[in-house]
Amino acid sequence: MSENIVVIILLLLLPSTTLLIFFLKFHKNKEKKNSNLRGSRGFPLIGKTFSLFKPHPPNTMGRFMEDQISRYVMLR
Repeated sequence: MSENIVVIILLLLLPSTTLLIFFLKFHKNKEKKNSNLRGSRGFPLIGKTFSLFKPHPPNTMGRFMEDQISRYVMLR
């Protein structure tokens, strides 16, 4: 009788853990695809920030900052 209980528990645990592993793996891969922060140069974390270091006239913010402000700052 106790052997039957062990078999039943194993038959219930095995598929559920397998499904859990596949779900976590699929969910993890999906997050990686959406959180890719690429710039125009293709570097994941650096992106366009190389243009931040380009020289610009002292009376302007520079092209990079102007682009970023126009893209991400909402003026009211």
